[in-house]
Amino acid sequence: MDQLQEERQDNPALRNNVFYTADGNGYFLREDGGVDWAITPEADNLVLRHLDDEVDSSYDQLVHNDNFRPDNAEALAAKNAQGTVVVDVSQLRLFRDDKEFRYLQIRTKDGFILIGHQ
Repeated sequence: MDQLQEERQDNPALRNNVFYTADGNGYFLREDGGVDWAITPEADNLVLRHLDDEVDSSYDQLVHNDNFRPDNAEALAAKNAQGTVVVDVSQLRLFRDDKEFRYLQIRTKDGFILIGHQ
């Protein structure tokens, strides 16, 4: 994702295109009851790693169960891998439309977050 963002800053033609990236996501319950969100690079994306497994592949789990549950030890290794970004979910300013879904509201119009090379 980082490389794509850099390319989009340099090439305005890419800014309006939609991309699926190879980053992985996982949520981890901490001992203190908090939740960490781990965003892994492609090399540690467990969904992609197990896509073609002979038994209980990530594809089969997602299609039949609407969820993928990787091995705990492997998931923790991905969380702790170099290049993984770990975010404390309680520190995000999430907004809601209903009881289930939340989103990040990012203010760019007034320059609060700079876009491009400034």
